[in-house]
Amino acid sequence: MLDVNYRHQEPTRNVTLLSEKDVDQIFRDEFGERWDTYRQAWYSAGAWKNKLDFPLSLEFETNNTCNYRCHMCSFAAPELHPDHWNDVSKGFLSMDLYKRLIDEGSEHGLPAATYGFHCEPLQHPDLHKMVSYARKKNVFDLRVGTNGHYLTKEVSRQLVDAGLTRLEVSLDALDEETFDKVRVGGDFNTVFRNIHDFLEIRNKSGSVFPLLRVSFIKLNVNKHQLEEFMDYWKQYADYFSIQEPIDYVTDGNNMPLSPQLTNNALRFQSKEKPGFQCAKITHRMYIRFNGMALPCGFVQGWDDMYLGDLNEQSASDIWTCDKFNDLRKLHGAARYMDNPTCHNCVLRTEVEELDQYGDQLPTN
Repeated sequence: MLDVNYRHQEPTRNVTLLSEKDVDQIFRDEFGERWDTYRQAWYSAGAWKNKLDFPLSLEFETNNTCNYRCHMCSFAAPELHPDHWNDVSKGFLSMDLYKRLIDEGSEHGLPAATYGFHCEPLQHPDLHKMVSYARKKNVFDLRVGTNGHYLTKEVSRQLVDAGLTRLEVSLDALDEETFDKVRVGGDFNTVFRNIHDFLEIRNKSGSVFPLLRVSFIKLNVNKHQLEEFMDYWKQYADYFSIQEPIDYVTDGNNMPLSPQLTNNALRFQSKEKPGFQCAKITHRMYIRFNGMALPCGFVQGWDDMYLGDLNEQSASDIWTCDKFNDLRKLHGAARYMDNPTCHNCVLRTEVEELDQYGDQLPTN
């Protein structure tokens, strides 16, 4: 059991961050007032109290590949990923496009960037250069989300030296047997060793950054391990992410979309969520490896949710376009069901059940 001194939860309630440390204070000690200003803007926008002129975070798909085939993911089978439907070749986010977007963000005081939505970002050979460039442009909340397989000692040193501030490793298990049921294609011992090697390298550097977050998505096959998982990793990790699943592998009737898969790993039935509002669209923009701009990361809505091509348009123009603004108005009125793609996503997304950690949201 954790002695919780930090809790963060988006209004969507499908991800809860927990720590025995005061994570905000760690960032505050490093970045001062910039941290509080950024987080206050984040909470205010997510609560529909403040309309932003530019996103607070750019969420980068650095490449459209992953070396895992996890059951709860769009990479579980080729036919689940939209790039398979649309015959999109595998590729990497170009440094030229990336730098142009970071430069534009820097002009707007961009505080955050994330690397790794629906991909394994450590497969990108220039990831550490991307992080370093953003840090030099005064972007300071820099997050890499990874399965940890490619987190070698060399990569760990590169990310520490580049100025990464958060390393988020999805684990979902405490032993090899359970890991193999969830993280298909991975190797438990490799990831376990890589994380501990990273911690040794970071600690020897004399920096508290990047903070280590370990993630656990609650499924039928692993949820019995959650407390034991937290008891072990609280000795090493700076904070936890406890996540509810998004169902990419079944249709609205809980029937498999892929003949190779069943939904036995998942733990919930589709249902409506009255009053649901997607806060992600208030402060983030998602950017595919090829420059495709999206309001969110729900893969089965990429075609319908397409906002524009960042190879030809500015991030600012897309952020303020009519389609994005209309989507925000719809969610601000809690009318997600009026958009078929949003409705599909909400039905497939679980939200947190009340638990021993409570459901108190930040008030600042």
